[in-house]
Amino acid sequence: MNFMYCPNDDSIGPSVQGCRNDFDFTLKFERIFLAILPATLFIALSTSRIIILVRRPKIVGGISFQCIKLAATTIYAVLQLVNLILNSTVTARATPLSTVASALSLIAALCMPGLSFFEHSRSPRPSILLNTFLISTILLDAAQVRSLWLSAVTFREITIARVFTAAAAWKIVLVVLESWQKLPWIPWDRKDHSPEETSGVFGLATFSWLNPLFMCGYKRVLTVPDLFPLDKSLSVKTLQDTTRRLEPQRFQGQSHGLARVLGKRLVAPLLLPIAPRIVLLGLVFCQPFLLEALLSFLEDPKTNQYANRGYGLIGATFIVYMGIPIANALYWYFQERLLCAIRAYLAAAVYRKTLQAKISTANNSAALTLMSADIERIRMGLMEFHEFWANPIQAGLACWLLEKKLGASFAVPIVLIMLCIASSSILMRYIGPRQMAWMEKIQKRISHTANVFGNMKSLKISGLEVPVEDIINSLRLDELKVGSRFRWFLVISVGIGFTPVLLAPVFTLAFTARDLDVTTIFTSISYLLLLSEPLSSLFQLVPQLIAAFTCLQRVQSFLQEESRHDFRDHEVFVDPKFWLD
Repeated sequence: MNFMYCPNDDSIGPSVQGCRNDFDFTLKFERIFLAILPATLFIALSTSRIIILVRRPKIVGGISFQCIKLAATTIYAVLQLVNLILNSTVTARATPLSTVASALSLIAALCMPGLSFFEHSRSPRPSILLNTFLISTILLDAAQVRSLWLSAVTFREITIARVFTAAAAWKIVLVVLESWQKLPWIPWDRKDHSPEETSGVFGLATFSWLNPLFMCGYKRVLTVPDLFPLDKSLSVKTLQDTTRRLEPQRFQGQSHGLARVLGKRLVAPLLLPIAPRIVLLGLVFCQPFLLEALLSFLEDPKTNQYANRGYGLIGATFIVYMGIPIANALYWYFQERLLCAIRAYLAAAVYRKTLQAKISTANNSAALTLMSADIERIRMGLMEFHEFWANPIQAGLACWLLEKKLGASFAVPIVLIMLCIASSSILMRYIGPRQMAWMEKIQKRISHTANVFGNMKSLKISGLEVPVEDIINSLRLDELKVGSRFRWFLVISVGIGFTPVLLAPVFTLAFTARDLDVTTIFTSISYLLLLSEPLSSLFQLVPQLIAAFTCLQRVQSFLQEESRHDFRDHEVFVDPKFWLD
């Protein structure tokens, strides 16, 4: 392409200087981050998704609508082909980067028909991957369309801009078609399935599939029949065959072997929250940049001469503060599904082991405790599991940005945080054993209580109700005494966690040697919050994570107990025509 280049259009930028009113991205930045990177990710993910869908049976009809979507995606691929031809042959000065960007966009467009075809017939919900790619690239293409029109000079360059604009506009048609729900063509009883199973990315991000339930609750008091059925992929019945793989021999004698097996069996649910968490991380870091740009814009006496900057700030604010709740909603949606799957796995495994255990060695109280207290603590401890990789990344980036803004004084909050980490690491040594001791006391109390309920008639006849009541009360008091030791460590851990948030801004701004203006102060405080809040959260989450793995170890020990051997000779008949005379 031979567009009217800015002096720094061949640099990463990201912003231009000396042209286009100094309000645009450089062409190199746009081609790498707005074209090549999204297309590469989509090609890799769509190929994997197609391979998965090919192995699934067809469950959706609607051939006519499927053909319409196939034709629409084919038209988009043709537009991308024309764009590639124009970019590589219109002028002799076509840059390799523009050709690569156009070629990858064409390959991504060629993946769309196949992905759309298989998603329509083999998945009950609209394609989350395709819709996410289309929606995100519409915003990215809007920036490229503006740059192309501002840079175009000759008729051929205007032709390229027109073709690219047509392709970007056609994506809106694809979004409408691909987000259309497929309920009319799914041959199942809607009463047996939740609306969640057929919701697309819009419904999941806004939780609009819950609106019928809210309307029902607004009209009358909700009852159990009013609730939606559980998603079939999360039901124990669906997971039953999979949970049979949680056999003790798979993790016998391994430290945290059960946790490893769960991680292998739940790879997809474990990885799904990562993408929205990365998006959320990026949007959170956009806030201090947006704040700095806004304050600089308001302080500039020539503000009235740069209306485009004002409109750009309005658009950036809309994108950031609309994107954060959407990314947060999808992140917690996928995270809660992971926790539900883990709970279903463990509950089914404990139940099956209870049925298979020897009568002489069976411990009903252990099963009761594992099914209630332990599984709940596992769920609570793993609820923010992905924060353990996201928060350190956020803290590291915030530390680097803070050094750019304040210089050497950025080390002050790091020293404070390191002291908190050292204190927290010493504290962690005592949390695990106290958690285990508390769970054992709970198990002992539940065991005695269950025995009392099982022998209530004998106790009443013998007149031992009062002594037994005193014994159970003493067990409860003993449990509370042991549990209070664990809770005191939690209180200390929470106090350590809040220390960086409260003290880091004070000490950092006090020790800085640079001049501070309003913009620098507000931006630095936002960086300090991005640095201290995730680490403060980690200090509070570590005890819960340790408690979760401790409870997982208890479940693993229960599953490794010896099972009874059935000596009876029996046959299993699988022929449906078999009957007894």
